[in-house]
Amino acid sequence: MEIALYNPGAQGPQGPQGLAGAQGAQGNQGPQGPQGLPGAPGVDGTQGPPGPAGSPGQGFSFKSAFDATVVYSAYDVVTFNGSSYVAKAVTKAGDPTPDTNPSWSAIAQQGGAGVPGPQGPAGAQGPQGSQGPQGSQGVQGPPGIDGAGAERR
Repeated sequence: MEIALYNPGAQGPQGPQGLAGAQGAQGNQGPQGPQGLPGAPGVDGTQGPPGPAGSPGQGFSFKSAFDATVVYSAYDVVTFNGSSYVAKAVTKAGDPTPDTNPSWSAIAQQGGAGVPGPQGPAGAQGPQGSQGPQGSQGVQGPPGIDGAGAERR
């Protein structure tokens, strides 16, 4: 008896794609990568043009000691009692002194007196002077009283 061998047939067509499966759990974080190489330096910008010059500022006009008969302008500087003052506004003749007038501002105040220093050592004695002229004769005094046991004449 003969046995029949199994003879497979031709392969059939591919079936349709199946449904997507559920998303899997998130994996563990991977290790940090190595630091990247530094970038190339940037190009320096060019310097801009200079700005316009500013207008000149108001300077001081130095006067001498304060004089109550003078009219002063703003920025005039005077001295008074050892201190210096600048006028903040125009002042009139006869206005109060700078130390009491709000139109003035102190710019250098006189300091107080310092502590006296110690007494210095005594100097050497000087040479003897020349003899002075003889003085005039004095007035004669009254007579004295007689002594005890003296005879009277």
